[in-house]
Amino acid sequence: MPRISERRRQQQKDRILTAARLCFQANGIQNTSMADIIQKSGMSAGAVYTYFDSKEQLVRASIQQSQDLLSLVAASASKANGDTSIADVIGSLWAALSAIESDDGVDFKRLAAVGLEQARHDPVTHEMLQKRYTELIAQLGVSTSWESNGLSREQAASFIFVFLWGLNVTEGLFGPTTDVTKDALEGLVTLAKKRET
Repeated sequence: MPRISERRRQQQKDRILTAARLCFQANGIQNTSMADIIQKSGMSAGAVYTYFDSKEQLVRASIQQSQDLLSLVAASASKANGDTSIADVIGSLWAALSAIESDDGVDFKRLAAVGLEQARHDPVTHEMLQKRYTELIAQLGVSTSWESNGLSREQAASFIFVFLWGLNVTEGLFGPTTDVTKDALEGLVTLAKKRET
């Protein structure tokens, strides 16, 4: 039997993960079966199970990949926005998240909401997300100007993530072209400017 290269193994895993994400995104995690993922991947059941033992393993791998991507976005935003306002950081993060386009149709903002729903039912996923968000909050909590306005780094970073999740829900309800997101960001900028004066 020929040996599969590490590159090919990774391509196969990515193919399965993409299929899983598309199924989770379309049906939710609870309503997705391994049979759905196998069919979507176009691979045999044996090939899929070679890489992933269960749907739960696919859920966690999918969340991990999404969190790694969010970590890169947060790192970019924290470098670009060292001492700017919270509104500017939120605007930069939201623009970066909105600009992420997947060639395979995965909507990472939608998938994030699906992951949060899974965390409500699965203690392991909950713990995993909690740990990653704590790390991301620490990663974002870099601006000393926020502290001089009476907000700790942890409070500022927590606010950023709560606001981003609110924008995500709002976009899910009203669509990505709505003015609600723009209005929310402009309102935040206005509040921040009033606080600074």
